[in-house]
Amino acid sequence: ADAIGEWLALVQPGDDVVVLISGGATSLMAAPVEGLSATAMHELFEGLHRAGAPIGVMNAFRKRVLRWGAGRLAMALSPARVTCLIASDVIGDDPAAIASGPCSGDPMTAADLVALAQREQLWGAIPDEVRQLLDRTLAGRASETPKPGLPALDRVVPRIILGNRDALDAVAR
Repeated sequence: ADAIGEWLALVQPGDDVVVLISGGATSLMAAPVEGLSATAMHELFEGLHRAGAPIGVMNAFRKRVLRWGAGRLAMALSPARVTCLIASDVIGDDPAAIASGPCSGDPMTAADLVALAQREQLWGAIPDEVRQLLDRTLAGRASETPKPGLPALDRVVPRIILGNRDALDAVAR
């Protein structure tokens, strides 16, 4: 994650950037957002996993706490033109769901996440530090994740070069 930040400093307005994304990239670039410790991030992941959270819920929370998740990478690349070449491991091949959506906006708000955790009876699996981050976001003292439709995200072209179906076909062969 730190190396990505160093690389971003080299990108100039008007550059063409190619981002290669594959399933599993979340673990390769996992670092917490500002204001959250790595310990809290790991506790969140472990707590949701132990609680049996569905993968969609896990991904919604991962995006929220990862430095480059939920479109934050695309925002940092703006105003460069970005092409994302994606190898998907996700059913449906949604770029926002692959590798925590580093170049895709996040439609979920902090309020949505709180409601989701309560509805799924997972609130107890959310570490206090993550709850505090959500509270700060709700109060406007921490930034929301980038949302679909932002002009910077319009400069991103996602291309699925290998889909989940390709992986399943290869396994079957």
